[in-house]
Amino acid sequence: MEEEVDETESVHQVYMACLMHGHRVGISYYDSLTRELHVLEFWEDGTADFPLIDMVKYQVKPLIIYTSTKSEESLLAALQQNDGASEAHTVKLMKSSVFSYEQAWHRLVYLRVTGMDDGLNVKERICFLSSMMDIESEVQVRASGGLLAILETERVMDTIEQNECGSVSIAINSVMQISLNKFLKVDSAAYEALQIFQTDKHPSHMGIGRAKEGFSVFGMMNKCVTPMGKRLLRTWFLRPILDLDNLNSRLNISFFVSSEELLTSLRDTLKSVKDVPHILKKFNSPSSVCTCGDWTAFLKSLSALLHINKIFELGISENLQEQANYFSVNIVEKAASCISMDLAYVYELVVGVVDVNRSKDKGYETTVKDGFCDELDELRQIYEELPEFLEEVSSLELARLPYMSRDKLLPQVIYINQIVPHRLYEQ
Repeated sequence: MEEEVDETESVHQVYMACLMHGHRVGISYYDSLTRELHVLEFWEDGTADFPLIDMVKYQVKPLIIYTSTKSEESLLAALQQNDGASEAHTVKLMKSSVFSYEQAWHRLVYLRVTGMDDGLNVKERICFLSSMMDIESEVQVRASGGLLAILETERVMDTIEQNECGSVSIAINSVMQISLNKFLKVDSAAYEALQIFQTDKHPSHMGIGRAKEGFSVFGMMNKCVTPMGKRLLRTWFLRPILDLDNLNSRLNISFFVSSEELLTSLRDTLKSVKDVPHILKKFNSPSSVCTCGDWTAFLKSLSALLHINKIFELGISENLQEQANYFSVNIVEKAASCISMDLAYVYELVVGVVDVNRSKDKGYETTVKDGFCDELDELRQIYEELPEFLEEVSSLELARLPYMSRDKLLPQVIYINQIVPHRLYEQ
């Protein structure tokens, strides 16, 4: 039976921090699956129920929400409120010094983001950071830097490195600024009334099993075959856009892809694409153990993604191409820009280093190929010769000790006489 990657652990664990300064509310949340930090700032008009906070909580479904001990009671009540449709979250109060501007700013300046050069100085780091978030916003800086400090203390983030000042520097994939402009603000009551989502809990009362999507609009529209596509479609439903051009572009792409000649080949190819962000997280985490199944799933995913480019290059007829030009569909160009030859280079690099069939041939897992590292080959040879070496040692020991002959069994139980003084025995 072919070994596949275990995707049961690819569950979102979102940690969120929320602060309020005046009428400005700063929210930052970290997704442990994608290793992305999201930042958000909005203006509350003074209403006691904080509808925008409820909307963010409903969308991201945080596991824990952190806030300052000096937060107002109205904000704490809004953070602790639960709509009842999802699992209850925990609100933790942290010292206000954790969210101080100076410490938070220092934490963000030495944040390691994927794609950032190692030799950047402080000014260059600030410029790089300002391209991803509004560093002029005090509440955003305090919420984001405080959240990073908390997650580092509670060891939620695995990857930490030493920066030039000698302190730890957290590495993440990206920082994303979320804007509520051009988005339709929908609260949890509207989602429930329209039955956009419907969570069916597992019938077991023992806590075994996982909830699944029931009869809902999202359940009927979800035809995605990859975990990434399902998460993207869910995000689209959670954050409906108001931009008509963007909406029409999505509709035109869906009509174009739904043609029979493309749909079958695309679905069959995409079925081989596993949860790549989850696999990359395992590769990058020092606390995770990567198996040959993970590398096999990763290689299959890369191969399938490269094959999609071939489908768009060779599988589109002239009629389809005319429709794409008429509706201004640029999905082929987008696929070519995202699925570049860099993926082919990564595929060849992994194939040249990793031997995914070694566990089947040898019976144990050492994923690096022979001849790649002399030191590793020498250690592997010593390990493979261990059974013969131990047999030889046992034969020499049996020959050296005459009473351990083949005709006599080795003693298994030994009785030792114990002499106890008479007075002690009486006591």
